[in-house]
Amino acid sequence: MGNVLDDLAVYIYAQSTVWTIGNKLVKGRLPDTPDTCVALIEVLGFEPPINVFSASNVYHWERPQVQIISRAGRDDYQTARTNAETIYKMLRNVYQTTSGINGTKYHWIAIRSSPHYQGEDDNSRHHITFTVDCWKNKSS
Repeated sequence: MGNVLDDLAVYIYAQSTVWTIGNKLVKGRLPDTPDTCVALIEVLGFEPPINVFSASNVYHWERPQVQIISRAGRDDYQTARTNAETIYKMLRNVYQTTSGINGTKYHWIAIRSSPHYQGEDDNSRHHITFTVDCWKNKSS
């Protein structure tokens, strides 16, 4: 069974095979290497799950929140910014799609913030980040 990080990683990879999962696109943490990568990290959301009612059914929607962190090599702000903007554009118009991993229905990926500068790490690598809410059916 996939989760929101798996689903987002597969979606991003399918949009552009530049983002190799496990190398340039990592899930759950920001590793020491490679210098240039994008991390997908689950963060605490402030929106609880909701029930959506239709004439014949009740749907249970989850709203996990994911932070996307783009990092590039030493003193390479522009690459970090460009990579963040590229993935931001991929995710900002996602409506009514189904994940390729477990068939989970995603109703909307809501952008919570525009890409913004988060600072440098101890190795002078710039971080650009933004956050999304994923409105989806409850995973089985």
